[in-house]
Parts: sequence; structure tokens; C-alpha cells
Amino acid sequence: MKEHVYKLQIPKGETFESIMDQRENGAQFIYYEYVIPRPIIAPGRAVSKIYFVKKGDSKRYYAKYNLINLIWGWWGLPFGPVYVYRVAAKNRKGNNITDDVYTNLSKEDFLKGKVIIRKTSTLFRDLDKSTLSELTKCLKKNVERKGRLTANPIAALYIASKTPTIYVGLNSADYNRKYDLRKEVYNYFYSYTKFEFVNLSDTTEIVSKLKEQGTPLNCN
Repeated sequence: MKEHVYKLQIPKGETFESIMDQRENGAQFIYYEYVIPRPIIAPGRAVSKIYFVKKGDSKRYYAKYNLINLIWGWWGLPFGPVYVYRVAAKNRKGNNITDDVYTNLSKEDFLKGKVIIRKTSTLFRDLDKSTLSELTKCLKKNVERKGRLTANPIAALYIASKTPTIYVGLNSADYNRKYDLRKEVYNYFYSYTKFEFVNLSDTTEIVSKLKEQGTPLNCN
């Protein structure tokens, strides 16, 4: 898997040893998102540095990025306000990649203020409620016309990439319908949303993580 380099934001006074010691005390590594407004087309998204956040101390971090979104992100009409709302809702929890950072962080990289993600345990995160609802409705329409699927698909947002992609896993008996489902999805969603359909019987790391970390879609 391709390596990804991220900058770290560590509070003053913390050392490599101290953050390692706090792993079992609820400390987390979290990044936040902000919207890059673009007129007419969908906004872009950028991510913050990865913050070391002690238990119960997250509000002062996400508030900063939500303020940036409220001031800056909304004016990329017509999509800006919708994206600002979605990103602000996600930022309340942030994007938690604690296990990945702890797995990959070396003292040398810590002293340089960075982490290189070589091995990932978190490849996916849940879709926001709006996207999850719309994707389920979209697939239900296909089921109503083409017949039931043998099993509900599993979907999640792939985060181990600079380009956010929604993965949809299909049971092997349904995989021959992927082209029809893909067409349905791209007719329903805007073209800037990227989807990948995969066979849940595959033994690749991505499929294994999708089954572990994704959400079943009740579309039958």
C-alpha cells in the first residue's frame, strides 16, 4: 500500500514517550476537514494536521476548523452550504486514526513533526447520514426494477487516499450487476462523487477492511 506522510500537531511539553504512555488513557490522533469553495462545481476538501488529543479535549480543535468552514466554505454556491454542514457535523468527532498513528510512529519521525503511514488498520469510515440515506434510496430503486439482491451491500468511505472514494461491496452472486448499479449510482449522484464496486468474496486487504469497517445498506 502506498505510504502517506502527515504532519503532526503535538502540544508543548509532550514527548514521544509521554504520548506512547497515554495510549491506554483515551488519547487519540485525529484530523479535521475544511471545505475549499469552488463556484458552480462541488467544493474540494482539505485536511488538517493530525492532532494529538487528550481525552475530553477535542472541542477546542474541531471548533477552529468549523469556524473556518463557516467563514470561508459556504460561498462556493450552490454546493458550499451543504458541504459545510456535512463537514462540520463530521468534525465534531473528527477523523480518528489513532491506531494507524501508534502503529507507524517512530521517535525519529516524531521529532521531525510527522508520521509516515506505511501500515494501516483503518481504511474506511462511516458515510455521513445524508450520503448513507441517499445511496440506500438509490440502490432500492434498482432493486425495485431489477429484483432483489442476494445480500445487502456494504458501503464505506475509503480514507487511505487523497481522493475520497465510496466503496460498495457486493455479494459474489450479485457482482454481475455492478455495471447496472454503477450506472444507477452515477445517475443519482453528481459525477464528482467517486464510487468503486468490489466483490465481497475477494480476499484483498481492502475488501477485508470494508467488511469489517463498512455499513450494510438495507436496500432489499
